[in-house]
Amino acid sequence: MKNLLRLGLSLLFMLLLCPPQIAHAQRRVIPAVSVFVSGDYFAPKFDDVDAVYNTIEKNYFLPSGKDFKDYYSVMGGVRFSPVEQQWIQAELGASLFKSQVGNSIRQTQSINFLQMYYAGGTYAVNLLVGRVSFFIGAGLGYVWLNTQRTYSGQLGIAQVSGNLFQLHGTGGIEFFHPTGVSFALEGGYSYATTPFPKRADLDFTLKGVTGGIKISVPLINTF
Repeated sequence: MKNLLRLGLSLLFMLLLCPPQIAHAQRRVIPAVSVFVSGDYFAPKFDDVDAVYNTIEKNYFLPSGKDFKDYYSVMGGVRFSPVEQQWIQAELGASLFKSQVGNSIRQTQSINFLQMYYAGGTYAVNLLVGRVSFFIGAGLGYVWLNTQRTYSGQLGIAQVSGNLFQLHGTGGIEFFHPTGVSFALEGGYSYATTPFPKRADLDFTLKGVTGGIKISVPLINTF
C-alpha cells in the first residue's frame, strides 16, 4: 500500500511538472511579431546646409546664424521574426530641433529650426544565448530634411530643404523578459546623401555614429 501511495504521488508530481516544461519548450524567446519604440542620439555635421545659409546671408546682407544641429531622434515600427535567428523591421522616425538665442552679439538675431523625417527598414541576424540576443544588421531608408532660419533683426526667413537616401548599419544586445517584452542597447553608423540634387549647392551629405535604447512589446508570439 505504501509503495502504491509513493508511486501515485510520484506520478502526480511528474504530471504537475510536465505542463510548464512543455509550454516553456514551445514558447519562443523572440516573438514573431512585435512593436517597438526607440530613442537615439545622432549628431551629424550639417556643413552642406550651413554653407547654403552662409551664401544666402552674404547675398542678402543678413547676420550670420549659428550652425544647424540635431542631437536626438525618436523611431517606432514593427518587427517581424519568422525564425529566432533573423528579423526584419519597418521603421518610421522623426527629429526636431530649435536653437536658442546665441551668446554672442553676432548670433543673437536668428533662430534655427530643423525637421527630419525618416522611413525605412532593417534586416538583422542574431545569436541567442538564453534570453539575451546579440545582433548585427543593415538597412535602407529615406530622409526628408526641412530647415529654416528666422532673422529677427531684419525680419526675414530663409528655408532650405532636401531629400536624402540613407544607408545604415546597426548592432547591439537585447534582453528578453519571459513575457516577450525586450530592452535593447544599440549602436551603428548612418550615411545619407541627396540622390538627385537640383543644384550643386543642394547636394547634402549627413553621416555619423548613432546610439540609443529600444523597447519592444510582443503582438504575436509564434505563427
